[in-house]
Amino acid sequence: MSFQQWDVFNPPKFVGLRNFGSSSHPIRCFSSRYVTPGLHLGTVVPTVLISLVVAGVLNQKIKGIGIVRTIVFLPLAISSVVMAVVWQFVFNTDNGLPQHHAGLDRGRPDTWLVEPRWAMFSLCVVSVWRAVPFAAVILLAAMQGVPETVYEAAKIDGAAGSGSSSPSRCR
Repeated sequence: MSFQQWDVFNPPKFVGLRNFGSSSHPIRCFSSRYVTPGLHLGTVVPTVLISLVVAGVLNQKIKGIGIVRTIVFLPLAISSVVMAVVWQFVFNTDNGLPQHHAGLDRGRPDTWLVEPRWAMFSLCVVSVWRAVPFAAVILLAAMQGVPETVYEAAKIDGAAGSGSSSPSRCR
């Protein structure tokens, strides 16, 4: 649709790149070139890194891992509406968690969701929190799908390191 001109009442008309070059709001078009990659870098990279660590921890065979898995996978189980209400409370400008409990109150009520710098950060935090459990499930399944022979070959080749016992696997 970005390559078309459409006023809802008439059929769309193809205009090519004209919407981008002669935009009535060139600042919006220009800033979106930075906001979109920033949002992707601020969510995808932390999600993958955190999910990899979480999947590695959840792949260990330790006592109480079932409780840890339940807590980690909780964001997958709750609805988006409940999640929105919880994060709305967290970022509440009057008595939200960051304002009074973490000492970040600057005396301004527009800190987290209105000011552009903090709005992007807040959106990235919520997006990562929501995406990590799903990515961790995928990575955990991949880790548990590695055949036992690969671990044995790695141990023979010395990849497990010195003093390390057999790899922890949870099936």
